[in-house]
Amino acid sequence: MRPPERKIRTTLKNFLGSKEQYTGCVYILANNEFGILYVGKTGRSLRTRIIEQFSQSERPIGKLLNKERENTDLLRLEILVAPDYDREWLYNAERELIQIFRPLFNSDHLGE
Repeated sequence: MRPPERKIRTTLKNFLGSKEQYTGCVYILANNEFGILYVGKTGRSLRTRIIEQFSQSERPIGKLLNKERENTDLLRLEILVAPDYDREWLYNAERELIQIFRPLFNSDHLGE
């Protein structure tokens, strides 16, 4: 996998409280108890994507985000910005990271 154009490490709380905008990125949600919980990608605004996931309460990641709504300072967020907004890079990076880390909330992407 080609390296990302930029890497950002923050908490979900700090990201949602900031004015930062990232598009065309792979993102990783993690905590200290379970490690990497979820790997996702978006070609749109990351902020919009995460807010959408809060509203998807029927999906496992939506349930997690809603359960941890008051503890977003404990959820690490790593953002890998795609080089040159490369959609193929986004797809491959997300897939590779899911295969390597096998996040708890990506079980539907593991091909099992």
